[in-house]
Amino acid sequence: MKKSLILLLWISALLFAACDWDKTDPKPEEILVGVDLGLPSGVLWGSQNIGTYRSDLQGDEYELYERRGDPLWGSENSKYLLAPDKDIAQKELGENWRLPTAWEYRELLDYCTWERSSKYSHAGYLVKSKVNSNSIFIPFNPDYKHFLFSEYFKDSSRYWTSTLNKNGTPFYLEVSDRGQLTDSQNVIKCLVRPVIGRKDKPESIAVHEKAIKLSPGDTTRLAVDFTPAGSYDKYLEYASSDPSVAYINDRGEVFALTPGQATIQATSTCLGKTVESQVEVGAFIAPEKVDLGLPSGNLWSSFNLGAKDNLSSGLFFKWGNVQPESDLPAYAGWINLGSTSSASQKTLSPEEDPATIYLGDKWHMPTADDFRELVENCSIKYEQGDKIAIHRLTSIINGNSIIFLKGNGYLFFSNFEFYRPLIYWTSQDDGQNAKMAKSFGLDEKNAYSFTNIDQRNTLPIRPVWGERKD
Repeated sequence: MKKSLILLLWISALLFAACDWDKTDPKPEEILVGVDLGLPSGVLWGSQNIGTYRSDLQGDEYELYERRGDPLWGSENSKYLLAPDKDIAQKELGENWRLPTAWEYRELLDYCTWERSSKYSHAGYLVKSKVNSNSIFIPFNPDYKHFLFSEYFKDSSRYWTSTLNKNGTPFYLEVSDRGQLTDSQNVIKCLVRPVIGRKDKPESIAVHEKAIKLSPGDTTRLAVDFTPAGSYDKYLEYASSDPSVAYINDRGEVFALTPGQATIQATSTCLGKTVESQVEVGAFIAPEKVDLGLPSGNLWSSFNLGAKDNLSSGLFFKWGNVQPESDLPAYAGWINLGSTSSASQKTLSPEEDPATIYLGDKWHMPTADDFRELVENCSIKYEQGDKIAIHRLTSIINGNSIIFLKGNGYLFFSNFEFYRPLIYWTSQDDGQNAKMAKSFGLDEKNAYSFTNIDQRNTLPIRPVWGERKD
C-alpha cells in the first residue's frame, strides 16, 4: 500500500510537472511560415529566427564574413553572414527566403506597434501590425555580450540586414528600446529573422520635389521614387548641408528650424547614388498678441514659438540657446522636484532669448512672475477632446482667453515619451545651480508649479509682448 501511494504521488508529480512545463516551455515544434502583417511592401516576415524551432527562442547567431576587405573573422565553429549575393537565409531555408533589408526593418518599425512582452517565459517584443493586427514575436538574446556593456545590453538583441553602408559594412537592428538601425563597426554576432518578398534591386532613384519651401516648425517627408517601384532595398541615408536650418532624421522627415537655405541629400547605399532637394525656410510666423487685461500690460502670444496655430507645439529649445533642437532632444536630464531657489536669479538677455531673436523687439520669454500673473488673473479649465487635451485660460478681467496644449512640453528620453506634462521655460535660471533653470507647469487639476530642471533639456517657449523685466 505504501509503495502504491508513493508510485501514485510520483506519477501525479510527473503529470503536474508536465502540465506546468508545457505552459512555460512548450515542447511541440512550430513550423517556419511567412506572416502577413499587411505591410505596403508585401513582405512576409518569418514566424521565427533561423536556427530554432520556436518563435520565442533566439536561434543561431552569425558573425561577419568580411569587414571592409579584411580576411575571415571568427573560429572554425562560427557561422558567418555571407555577402548579399550569398544570402544566408536563402542558403539555409531555400530560394523563397532571404535576409531583410534595413528599409524593410524600418517599415516594420513604422507600421507595427512594439510592446515589451514575454512568450513561454522568454522576453522580447510583441510586434503587432497596425494594418491587420497580425503579429510576430522578436525575442531578446539572453546570451548576447557586448565587449564593453554586457550588463546594459542583457535585454536586447541584434538582427542582421542585407543592406550595406558606403564602406561595405552591413547594418543591423538593435532591438532594445523599440529599434535603431546601426552599421556594424566591430566584429559582433547577430541573429537572423528571414523574410519572403520580392528581390528586385533598384535601378534608379529621384526626388519628388527639387525645391521645398517651409516655415520654422514645419515638418515634411522627403519623397524619393525608386525604379522599379517594387525594389526591395529602398534604404536611404540622409544628410543636410545645414542642420541648423533644416534637419533630416533617419526616417526622411525634414524639420524646418530657422530661416535660411539648406540642401537635403538622400543616398541609396545599394546604388551608390545621391539625389538632392533644396529647402528654403522662411521667417517665423508672428503670433497674435492677446490682451488679457493684465496689470503689467503684457500681451500673451496666441501660440508657441515656432508654431503655426494654438494646436501645434512649435519648436523646442535648450535653456539659453537660440538654436531650436531637432525632432529628438540631444539630452534629457533630471528634474529637481524640490522648491525653486529664492536666490538672485539670472534673466536671459535679449541676445540669449529666442523669442526676441525670431519675433523682434518687445517679444520675450516670460519670467516666473509673468506666468504667476497670468494664472492668478485667469480661470483655468482643463478640456479633454478625442485627439487633444488643452488648458483654457480665460481672463477674469476682460474675458479674453488663450490655450496651452497639454502633453507638448517636456521630452523625457529620446525614443519614448513616457512623461509629457505641460512644462514651459521661463527666462530665469535656478539662482543657486548654474546648470538648472526654472520651468512653469500645469497639471490636469489646473494646479500650477515652478520646477528647476537641467538646462540641457528641450522645452517649448510661449512668448509675451511687453516691457522686458531684467
